[in-house]
Amino acid sequence: MLEAMEVVYLDELFAVNALTDWLLLLLAAEAAGLSPRRGRLLLSALLGGGYAVLAAVMPGSVLPSGAGKLCAAVLLSAAAFGTGKALLRGCAAFLGVSALFAGAVFAAALVSGRRVGPGSVAAGISLRMLGVCLGLCFAGVWFFRTHRPPEGRVFPVELRLGERRAALSALRDTGNSLADPVSGRPVLVADARALEPLLGLALPEPLPDAAELFQLLSADRLLRGRLGLAPYRAVGTRGMLLTLRPDAVLLAGEPVRALVGIAPTPLGDGEYSAVF
Repeated sequence: MLEAMEVVYLDELFAVNALTDWLLLLLAAEAAGLSPRRGRLLLSALLGGGYAVLAAVMPGSVLPSGAGKLCAAVLLSAAAFGTGKALLRGCAAFLGVSALFAGAVFAAALVSGRRVGPGSVAAGISLRMLGVCLGLCFAGVWFFRTHRPPEGRVFPVELRLGERRAALSALRDTGNSLADPVSGRPVLVADARALEPLLGLALPEPLPDAAELFQLLSADRLLRGRLGLAPYRAVGTRGMLLTLRPDAVLLAGEPVRALVGIAPTPLGDGEYSAVF
């Protein structure tokens, strides 16, 4: 008796898995509080798509095994998040959201009567089902980020610009979605007085508006070319925020790819000097 032969289109397998890995890496970065570069995320996602294709065309190799999948997860995490503590946090988060996604896909496949293919957890499901499962993962990550205990949410931050240094304490605020409209980098909003060691001068009192402050700081050779303006909106107000691109932003000792915005008003009443 003849059996039906399963046909796997490698281009579709690559595209679906690369897209899935990219979205899962974004969720992992959100869950771990990391800000990886977009290029690194894209590279990692492409590696994930390539791994899925190799696992499908070499079913007898170590690639589809549990050890092969774990090694692939570590490789993808390293490509996306780098090394050190960022790799450990990012890899743990990536494994967590991947397990959550796999469970959602398996449950959706059982409900719809579809069969999950052996080459990939995303094989054999429609793009609509894929979107629903990723939405469930996003809801889980959002719940985790917004319902975790408040203790320990103020982190030390070090800013570096040439030989200048500034030490701040930043409140990790999940509601802060401020980002630079050009580069897409998140913006750490800092108290102007706490930034004076980095700026190399004492700011006037009262603090000028963003445009005047831009002109004032542009006279500094070290700051020139690193300043920008980002639109912001707060409760009952909106305007422009002056941003600075330092050499390094270290959040709890870990580098993050972020800009620094100069807050127009004091922050935290002494409890913290920045919001990120």
